[in-house]
Amino acid sequence: MVHKNCSAGRYLLALICLVTLGLLALGLTSAQAAYPDRPIKRIVPWAAGGDTDAICRVIASNMEKHLGKP
Repeated sequence: MVHKNCSAGRYLLALICLVTLGLLALGLTSAQAAYPDRPIKRIVPWAAGGDTDAICRVIASNMEKHLGKP
């Protein structure tokens, strides 16, 4: 008889945990803002006109297309 109660207790505990995690997940998704919520600033620590600057400009234009932010 003790075995039945223990099994039911574990089942109830697992069910309570799953319901709690589900409710937490619902609350977290509604609290998040759309990413990115403001323009992204990229800082290139080399002089303008160099190879690194040109590569970063190409990457930035592709990011702008995909993310929809300048």
